[in-house]
Parts: sequence; C-alpha cells; structure tokens
Amino acid sequence: MITGFELNLFAEHLSRYENLSPGELRIAAGIFARRSFKRGEHLLYSGETGEQIHFILSGGFRHYFIDDRANERTTDFCVEGYFTGAIDLLSEFRAPSRDSIVAFEQSVTIAASRGDLAALLAESPAVQSAFSKIILDYYRLQQRRETFLLTSDPGVRYENFLLTFPDICGRVPQYHIASYLNMTPETLSRVRSAGGY
Repeated sequence: MITGFELNLFAEHLSRYENLSPGELRIAAGIFARRSFKRGEHLLYSGETGEQIHFILSGGFRHYFIDDRANERTTDFCVEGYFTGAIDLLSEFRAPSRDSIVAFEQSVTIAASRGDLAALLAESPAVQSAFSKIILDYYRLQQRRETFLLTSDPGVRYENFLLTFPDICGRVPQYHIASYLNMTPETLSRVRSAGGY
C-alpha cells in the first residue's frame, strides 16, 4: 500500500500526460507496491528480462552497459518523479536487457508487475493513453540525446545535460556524467572549467 503523499506524486506525474479521474488513479496506484534500494543495489542486471516497472519516489537510478572493452557506458539517469525499468516490459517481443539499472543513491520506488500493469492498461483506456504518452516521451528524449551526441560539441552537450538533469551533478560521480555525454572525464573537466561550472 502506498501513502497519500506517494499517490499524489504518482498522480501529478500521470496528469502531465492524461487527465485521470480520482477512481482511475486509485485503481492505478493499487497495483504498485513500495520498494527500497540501497546505493549500489541493482534494480535490473544486463541479461535479465524485466518483470516490473518502477515509479521513483526518491533517489535515482543509472542505466548502463559494459562495452566490448569492458568499460561501463552510462545510457540514462532516472530520478524522482519518473519511471524506470525495462523499456520493452509490455512488448510481445521482449528480449534480455542490454542495460543494467543501479541505484546511485538510497532510493524508494513503487513497483508494478508486468501482468498487473498489462491488466490495468487493458481495463483503462485513460491509463493506457498516459503510459503510451510516457513511452513516446522517453523515446523522444532518447532521440534528442542521440542527436546531441552526434552533432554537438562537448560544451553544448554538457549545457543540454544541465538543462535536462539540473540537480544530478552533485549526486553522481563526474565520470558517469562524462560517460553519459560520450566524452572522457578529462574533457568534461575542461568543459566545466571553461564554462565556469
């Protein structure tokens, strides 16, 4: 069971995408259960097939994979007020996850199983619409990130990062941010110095 405060945070996020009635919000919240993660604890490991979607109440998670040179490559940061989990959770064509998902600080989520979420989406067109819009928004942000990585110089990439994740810099090591921005930690350090960050 989730608290009234947690329900309000969840409802606030969903209302950005769809106007849900109080009854629809209660039904949606009813399938979620509270989970806690210690710093460094994994929500999902590479190679696993995700079985839950998580709405982050506090804390944050980093998505990453190990490249062919055994380097961690950060692909996303997810913080309070957003969802995280395997992106293909509801797909018929699910595959083991390429990414691992790890808490970068003490974190609390509310989680719903794949089956419960699928049943809810089949039952409520409004909730289905909200989740469809959330997934489209996620893909839009990922496409924007790819465009910035391919077309922007390091300074522009960092400025865009600060706009997208204004409070992350003090919460994660700079080498994770550098990895996310596809630059070396040394390049990030130069960008920060040159920009007075």
